[in-house]
Amino acid sequence: MSAPQPVPRDVLDVLERVARRWAVVPVDRARDALPTVHALLSDLVDPGSGPAPAGGTDLAVAQLRVLVHDAYANAPGSVLPDGLPGRLTAVLRALDGP
Repeated sequence: MSAPQPVPRDVLDVLERVARRWAVVPVDRARDALPTVHALLSDLVDPGSGPAPAGGTDLAVAQLRVLVHDAYANAPGSVLPDGLPGRLTAVLRALDGP
């Protein structure tokens, strides 16, 4: 088994920006962004562990944090989604609305 990979600083920075933004947007806007979050969660979840969690607005950021950290701790780099910082930035854009 390989050693866990640390989560890169750029990923942690964007993840923190998502968490801060999520905490202040109206619930309706957060709800509208859930499909983007759930798509990313699905890409992060270990395929052998079943479907990605599909929690509501109150759990989305916590689930995202856990799965990002788990992805780096448990998976080789090739399993991680391409462009993870960009995918997290897409969550930020979804929170800003149309």
